[in-house]
Amino acid sequence: AWARELFSLAPRSVLQEARSSLFTWPAMLAAMSAYAKVNVELLKSFFLCARLLQRLPRAMWTASSSCCFEVPTSIREAYNVELSRIRAVVTAKSPPQRPAQWTLALLAVQRFAWIVVAATQHMGLFVAVGLLQFVVAPYSFAVAFMTGLMYLLTMCLGHLLTALVFALLPLPEVSVTLDNGFIACFLLVDFLTCCYFSFVSTMAGKPKGFPLVKTLWHMIYGTFNCKTYFLLAFLPCRGASFNLAWLALDAVLGLGAVVNSMVQRSPVAWEALFYNAHRLGHLPVVYEHAHKTHHYLHDTMAFDGHLFSGSGFPEEWFLLFYDLFAMRVLGVPPPALTWRMLKYQLGNKEVHQRKDESFAWEQYHEDHHSVHRANFGFARPMLDMYFGTYKRETSTVELAGATFTQEKLDDNHVRFVVSTRGEGGGSFDAGSGQDLPWWWMRLAGAKPHGS
Repeated sequence: AWARELFSLAPRSVLQEARSSLFTWPAMLAAMSAYAKVNVELLKSFFLCARLLQRLPRAMWTASSSCCFEVPTSIREAYNVELSRIRAVVTAKSPPQRPAQWTLALLAVQRFAWIVVAATQHMGLFVAVGLLQFVVAPYSFAVAFMTGLMYLLTMCLGHLLTALVFALLPLPEVSVTLDNGFIACFLLVDFLTCCYFSFVSTMAGKPKGFPLVKTLWHMIYGTFNCKTYFLLAFLPCRGASFNLAWLALDAVLGLGAVVNSMVQRSPVAWEALFYNAHRLGHLPVVYEHAHKTHHYLHDTMAFDGHLFSGSGFPEEWFLLFYDLFAMRVLGVPPPALTWRMLKYQLGNKEVHQRKDESFAWEQYHEDHHSVHRANFGFARPMLDMYFGTYKRETSTVELAGATFTQEKLDDNHVRFVVSTRGEGGGSFDAGSGQDLPWWWMRLAGAKPHGS
């Protein structure tokens, strides 16, 4: 399909424009300069919007039980003004674009070439071929930087702290070698897990059945988009070994989960950063350079769930190099192999698998894959409700045993009411945290979930 789209007959005017405007040195230098400037503007907008979101009540992304709070509408107005500004900048200052199908095809070629080079374990060549991504899709630089920063703060920081603490401990050595057999077994188990979620059952309900051809497309493309990440992370590290005792102690002590819980209650909480980066990733032109690869297929199955929520493969660039740093420099297992992140991957398969008609609640993130310009959040719908990006105009959303209601108080304020059900009022597990260890619960009296 990519080959047909790439080599299909384009309008003569498109070919002439490409030949005359894109393949001369002055034009290429001007395009590189324009892309660089817009990338800088995108990152400036990301940080500015993040600062605006920090002014919101943190209950917007931490509420896990019944509560009520007010939010000023001025933050929404300022955020939407900035989004309109950066959209205009991208539209006005971007060089002429090739058809989106061509960009996707070229990105796929670069991805396959990168995997081949990864198998050689030549790191200089590996970095060089990886940088070609930013030549093919220049705006993927800003999107990958936002994604990498987001997950470094919210997921990898705990892993790094764990590595530093464990380096001081005399751990027994129970080594496992990262070889071709290990990589094949890891990918096979992941594939079979996706099959179970897609065809048998999810943790929340029965999966929806899709036509055979569409199912095969999700299996093939989803595997390419999401699982080739592991090839790029593991192949350059073949022959290295990691300590199973490290992974076991990490699972018991749960230092990473404690750090994650603290971050989720800070101004750089994952849900706030995700919503912000997600909105920017869907901007015109920027979308075709990166996040569109996550939405290449309409709707979603478990095969489309990445290690860290939902990403297109060009968005992983900086995150990938943290995994390589962990294995090649620190000599510790990457986050993907830790107990808390293995469980987190199951959650991503869950929210990327469309459920059948018997499912009682909103399918919040699944619906983002059928209505691409709505539902930019991941766990709690309040940011979408507040900014007007929920899939429909509504003041009430029922999601996973909780009801979220937005009430307009006056022109300057709205009120959110969160109602949870169950014994003692119940709780809402958004899935953005991990289970906290027993020792932390005793010391701090924390709840069992970091969300």
